[in-house]
Amino acid sequence: MSALDLKETVHEIKRTAEIVGVFSKYGLEDLFDRTGLTKRFGVPMGLGPKHSRHGQTTAPEKLRLALEELGPAFVKLGQFLSTRPDILPFQYITELEKLQDAVPPVPYREVRVLIHAALGRTVDQLFRKFEHEPVASASIAQVHLAILADGTKVAVKVRRPDIEGKITADTRIISELAKFLKNREFIDEIWRPTEIAEQFERSLKGEIDTRAEIANQKRFVENFAEATDVKIPKVYDEFSGDGVITMDYLDGVKLGKIIKSKGDRYPKKKIANIGAHAGFKMVFIDSFFHGDLHPGNLFWLEKTGQLGLVDFGIVGRLSEIESLALTLMLGGIVSFDSEKVLLGAETLNIIDSSRQAEQLRAEVDVLLDKYHNAALKDIRVAELVQEIFGLMLKLRIRLPVSLIGLAKTLVVVEDMAEKLDPDFSIFEFSKPYIEASIRRQVSLSKMLNKAGNSLLRTGQLVENLPEDLGWILRNLKNNDFRVKIEHQKLPLLVDRLVRSGNRLAASVIVMGLIIGSSYVMSSFRSLGLIGYLVAFVIGLGILIGTIRKF
Repeated sequence: MSALDLKETVHEIKRTAEIVGVFSKYGLEDLFDRTGLTKRFGVPMGLGPKHSRHGQTTAPEKLRLALEELGPAFVKLGQFLSTRPDILPFQYITELEKLQDAVPPVPYREVRVLIHAALGRTVDQLFRKFEHEPVASASIAQVHLAILADGTKVAVKVRRPDIEGKITADTRIISELAKFLKNREFIDEIWRPTEIAEQFERSLKGEIDTRAEIANQKRFVENFAEATDVKIPKVYDEFSGDGVITMDYLDGVKLGKIIKSKGDRYPKKKIANIGAHAGFKMVFIDSFFHGDLHPGNLFWLEKTGQLGLVDFGIVGRLSEIESLALTLMLGGIVSFDSEKVLLGAETLNIIDSSRQAEQLRAEVDVLLDKYHNAALKDIRVAELVQEIFGLMLKLRIRLPVSLIGLAKTLVVVEDMAEKLDPDFSIFEFSKPYIEASIRRQVSLSKMLNKAGNSLLRTGQLVENLPEDLGWILRNLKNNDFRVKIEHQKLPLLVDRLVRSGNRLAASVIVMGLIIGSSYVMSSFRSLGLIGYLVAFVIGLGILIGTIRKF
């Protein structure tokens, strides 16, 4: 191990101890006590829910406070988990949604250096004018206004210095903690900590990768090229690079301000209509949607009557199968057809057994009956999504991450549209889009294309079958056929057996000490007493360890 690797390892150990300490400080030590991390890192006990100064707050509030104190990577982790109602109860989702990227801006002198390093030219060479103070600042990047040599007004998004290194260090620790938690007995299988950690890491890397964000933004520009009422800022390649994105400046009013405004100063119903159309176009037509929609990322451009969208670091994509499944499930909900909902779930291949399918059908029937007599305008997608995810948790069915992100997007679209237009109904609005998507999915050209692809796959299977069979038979004949089995809870079982063996060995030692001490008491009283004392200490340790397990 090199000196650099050793230094990183020492830093990670210290940081992990700090993380465990912060969670313990906020009365969440019970989790780490059960994992054994508090003992491993020597974190002092006694700051739990009964003793912590945060004992009066709820568990979701404690979690949010702990994540805020731990810094940007953990704030991002909390924000990521707030989009996962498939694994967290809604009281946690609601609390984690409050997490904000409140950070002081990077000084202009550092911004100037970052731009020079990324683009190879100084700020003065690139721009006629460059505002020193940012108009927006977050944990990943900040935005400055500038003017190009030809007079074009632009927004320059600059990634914060060393954010990649800082976040990478913490995501590595999060991944290690996830591996440690993976096989703990109190961790539900539906959690899959390592998988969640990997998804979070991918999401965060995508968010700090400015080149990926530029590619996303260009795709949105292309997708909305013919939309006259939606504006996606054009990216200026000559003034953009690794860590810097220069784009059209959107001179508008943030949607958050419009939502809070009183009176008829803004055409709220029109804005709600444009926003909903844009959202459903992304989902049902483009299968490529904005993954971080909120009022701060939408602007109303009064001069042109357009709705502007910004910040394309987080996006969602739907595969052809996911798009079909979504269409079937939403179509089933709109038409109160549980069979169609079940067909959509089966299309995703997330149903493990016929028993699970029957359970899902029965639960969906109950859910749809609840809404059957209600008008579509009275059904709120937020409530429905909450019930559906609760149902999926109950039946231990895992939805694809892309559909979970999409559900979150639809909830946000509904919330913003209803605040602008109280008469807005997302299900009535979505019906034409769902019907058009179904027609597109079952069109003759689509079906012929699918049939052609299936025929090609079948041909490849038949062509490779003799060779594959020959390989299997040769390995069987040579006794070289191996079956790999991985038991998810096996490490836990091994750990239990090791601990049981240790306790048994300690018990035998105690018994030996007691018997031996009894023999020597008459001749060597002091030695006998020492033997009894050692046996008592070891026995007490075994007893405490056993009680703590309960």
